[in-house]
Amino acid sequence: KIGNRFTAGMVLDQLRYAGLLEVCRIRKQGYPIRKDFPEFVKSYWPLGQAKKTDAPIKDAKALAKRLEDMDVLVANEYQLGKNKV
Repeated sequence: KIGNRFTAGMVLDQLRYAGLLEVCRIRKQGYPIRKDFPEFVKSYWPLGQAKKTDAPIKDAKALAKRLEDMDVLVANEYQLGKNKV
């Protein structure tokens, strides 16, 4: 083992041990990830700013609409529930 040197085998082993390959497999099958409104806003509000000087959008529904208008989200690929996106 040498610092700052990556080999495909070691990286693959680390991904397997961490369970990331299983997560990727599950996501490819289309199982959804749901975020509650505050977590969604916290994660994605920077994408909804047209300019850096724009105030952050704090409402999840308004943010989702803005992201849809900006072609970041596709209308039929997400849903807004009572508490989660």
